[in-house]
Amino acid sequence: MTFDLGRMNELQRLISGEITEVTCPDCGGEGEVECERTTGGVSNDTPWIDIVATTEPCDLCGGWGKVEKEED
Repeated sequence: MTFDLGRMNELQRLISGEITEVTCPDCGGEGEVECERTTGGVSNDTPWIDIVATTEPCDLCGGWGKVEKEED
């Protein structure tokens, strides 16, 4: 088992009340999330479909990577 020392320190500061923001659980602090978009059309009377991977700003944190911690 491995431990992320930075994450453990952040949790300790959160528990003690030193910080009011936590890493966004949706994007993991990156501020962006990967999405898949489906596109399609007709070319030469033949239908086609394609799935494109994109990155977008995280809806939960607005792209900042941090969210306010919830009150107990």
